Amino acid sequence: MPTRARTGGDMVSASMSSRTRSLARFPGHIGVTSDPSILASFASDQSGRAGARPIAIAHPTSTEEIQAVVRWAIAQGVPLVPVSSKSGPRRRGDTVCDHPSIIMDLSGMNKVVHVDGDDAIAVIEPGVTFSQFDAALKGHGLRSFRPLAPRASKSVLTAFLEREPVTVPGQHWDSADPLAALELVFGSGDLFRTGGAALPGTLEENLARGNRQMINSGPMHTDFGRVIQGAQGALGVVSWASIYCQRIPAIEVPLFATSDSLEAITDLCYRMLRRRSAGQLFILNGRQLALLLADSLQRFEALKAALPPWILYVELSAAAYFPEEAIAYRRADLERDAASLAVTVASDVAGISAKAMAQWMTAESGPGEAALGLARQEVFFLSQLDKVQKHIDALEPTDRADSCIYVQPLAQGVNAHCQFAFLGKAGEEQMLSRRAVKAAERLAASNGFFSRPYHPWAGVPFERDKAIVPLLARTKSLFDPHAILQPGAQSLGIRQ
Repeated sequence: MPTRARTGGDMVSASMSSRTRSLARFPGHIGVTSDPSILASFASDQSGRAGARPIAIAHPTSTEEIQAVVRWAIAQGVPLVPVSSKSGPRRRGDTVCDHPSIIMDLSGMNKVVHVDGDDAIAVIEPGVTFSQFDAALKGHGLRSFRPLAPRASKSVLTAFLEREPVTVPGQHWDSADPLAALELVFGSGDLFRTGGAALPGTLEENLARGNRQMINSGPMHTDFGRVIQGAQGALGVVSWASIYCQRIPAIEVPLFATSDSLEAITDLCYRMLRRRSAGQLFILNGRQLALLLADSLQRFEALKAALPPWILYVELSAAAYFPEEAIAYRRADLERDAASLAVTVASDVAGISAKAMAQWMTAESGPGEAALGLARQEVFFLSQLDKVQKHIDALEPTDRADSCIYVQPLAQGVNAHCQFAFLGKAGEEQMLSRRAVKAAERLAASNGFFSRPYHPWAGVPFERDKAIVPLLARTKSLFDPHAILQPGAQSLGIRQ
C-alpha cells in the first residue's frame, strides 16, 4: 500500500515503490494503468463518498484473464473493485475503493457476441454500451430495454446487474429481467455459468449447435444469477451474459397525459398496464421532466414553471399484425379513460413534442444537472404505484415542494421504482447528502423498500433490519471466501 512520507518527493517515491511491490507477480500479459490522475478519480465520486486511491487499474480482455487477476489477488491479498462503464460521471459510491485496491476495468471487453432475432436475445460482454448494443440489434428487428436516460458510457450489463429499472413495464415480468444467463468468476477464483449458460461446451460451441442461453435459473435448483444481481461486484465478476431484447414495434405513437393529481395519473397508468397497450410508460413530475430536457439553467427554470405537476409519458405500440387498427382502439381506450379521470392527453406539453421526447429516449442522455451548474443527490426505493403519494407526504415540506420525482412501474405494474432527486448549487454536495439521508429515513419509515443501497444513505435500510447484515456476510464468505472483491460494498450493509 502507498505509505505516507515526510516530503513530497519522498512520498511519491515511497508510493511508487509500494505500488511496485503490490503488483509483484501480476500477470504480465494483462494491461495495467498507473496514471496518477486516473487513479485519483476512483478515490471519490459525486456521491460524496471518499475512499482510498487505487494501486493500479487492470484491463483483462477475456474470462481467462479475469480469472487470472482474481487468483493473483487471492495470492497477494490485494482487493479488487470491478468496473464496466468506461467513464463517469460516477455518483453512487459503488466504484470508490474502500481500501487501496486494483480496479478491474472490464470496459475493453465490449463485444456483442451473438444476436438472435427469432428468440429476441443477445449475448454481450461487460463493456457494451446501450448505443453500441442498439446498433447491433437494429438489423435483427430488436432494440435494448433501457433505463431512463443512461449516460453514454453506461455498461448495459452493469445496469441490469444492478437492477436499473427499464421503461417498458408491460414487458418486464420479473425483477431479474432482462438479464438471463451469466458466465462469472466468483471471488474464490472458480468459473461458474448459470441457467442456459451451463450447458456442456464453450459458448461458441453451444451457439453453433443452436443452443440459446435463455433460462436464467439453474443449473439444477440453484439461482446464483439472482444472488449476483444487486451485489455491486462483491461476490463475483461477470464475463458475459445473455440479455432479453425488445422487438421493435411496427407503429409507435408517443403521447403525454397530464394532471394536477398524482392519483389520477396513477389510476390511468394502472388501466393502461392492465390492457398492455403501451411500450414506454413512466411518470415524472414537472421538475424532473425539466431537468431531463433543459440545456441551460434558464431553460430549466422556464420549463419548471410551464410544465404541469404530473406527466405520464406513454408510447402506444402495435406489432406487425393490423397495427393501424390496434393503435386506433388503444388510443380510443386511453382517451376515454383519461376523460373519466379529468386527465389531459396531448402530443405536446409546454412546447415539448412527444415525438421529440421519443427521439430523445433513444439518444444519449441529456446535458444533466452538471451542465446547468447544479449538484444532485438522489434517493430511490421500491414500492407500489398507489402508495407513492403516501411516500411524498412522508417527506419534509421543502422536500415535497422541490424534489424531482420519477416513478417507473415494474413487473406489469406489480411494483414501482420511486426516485426523488434533490438539487442544489455546485458546492452544496454535503448539504444535499445530509438532506438525502434524512429523506431516506422518512421514506423507509413509510415502508419504502430499499433493495439497492447506495451512498450516502446506504446504511438506512440496514439500520431497520440489522439481523440481515450477518447473513449477508455469511453469503459473501461462501462466494468470496478471501474477501477480495469490493471490500466495503454498500450492498452488504457495511457502515460507511
